[in-house]
Amino acid sequence: MTRYLDTNTDYFERHLNKIRRTVSLACIFLIVLATIPVAIARAKNGWDTATLIQLLSTMALIGIFAFVYYRGYKKLVGVIIYCIDMVLMSVVTLDPQGNQLIVLFFITPLLVAYLFFPARAAFLASVFSYVFLSYLFYVQYLSSDIANHIFEMVLIVFAGISSIVGLHVVIGLRYGIEKKLLDIAHTDALTGLPNRMYFDQRLAQELARSDREHTTLCIGLIDLDHFKRVNDTYGHECGDQVLAQVAHLIADSIRTSDTACRVGGEEIVVIMPNTNIDEAYALVERVRLKIQDFPVEWRQHRLEITISTGLTEYQPRSDHQSLYARADKALYQAKQQGRNLVLCATIN
Repeated sequence: MTRYLDTNTDYFERHLNKIRRTVSLACIFLIVLATIPVAIARAKNGWDTATLIQLLSTMALIGIFAFVYYRGYKKLVGVIIYCIDMVLMSVVTLDPQGNQLIVLFFITPLLVAYLFFPARAAFLASVFSYVFLSYLFYVQYLSSDIANHIFEMVLIVFAGISSIVGLHVVIGLRYGIEKKLLDIAHTDALTGLPNRMYFDQRLAQELARSDREHTTLCIGLIDLDHFKRVNDTYGHECGDQVLAQVAHLIADSIRTSDTACRVGGEEIVVIMPNTNIDEAYALVERVRLKIQDFPVEWRQHRLEITISTGLTEYQPRSDHQSLYARADKALYQAKQQGRNLVLCATIN
């Protein structure tokens, strides 16, 4: 069932980019706010290469700010912000008019890396940033003939280690934690299938894509036959076992492009993108036969389980509710006609 993790990750990435948009705007604003006064103060004493680099970098950041504001966050934006911040930090560190307190700001490229890069890339970028800036700091402010240069370098090294480790734990691992929480929120605990919340979101995305790309789409609403009888006769523990096995069989029988979700007590719906009604019927019929041929072993009992399915094809510009309602109506008719069959909805 690992395919659902990839889909949830995509959902996480889309919403994370919305957060990164806000963060990138704030980050650019703060870097510009810190750079402009320094560049203006230096320009009053005459233009030099450092001042020109600072002003050009500021102009580039303002342009990126406008792009993110109107177009949204893109992965390249984070890379550009990181590179510009590294350039600014390098210039300020090597500034003859600078101060040794600049070492306090070595953490800013690390922050940018962990805000916009995946955890592993952020770790590598932050290590490179700190080592490179520490070298420039050593060249500018320290030398072997200074009495306490070893002590200062040890302080810089340990400060860098603590900063990188702290950021990796707090920000880097948070990415994985948030992704795991999202996966839990979208997964049914009993069957391991995506739940109703995820189904609503995924179906809306697939309907929009179907309208945009003029592709077919079908959904099949699956319901276990006489499931209440199973619970009443053998208990809910047995019912849970049956439902979990049926869900596993469905997940193993559908294609990787399809999505099966548990949307009710014993109801499972399958979203089949790029699929017409005939193809969908063949797929769901194969699922029905597979479940029919695999009885559930429960203690000393052998339970033969069957399913009924209501199948419908998406009609352009119809809505989520009408599509589901047609599948539900077809499922009801399948129950009325004897169960253990797949019935396609009639579309007027």
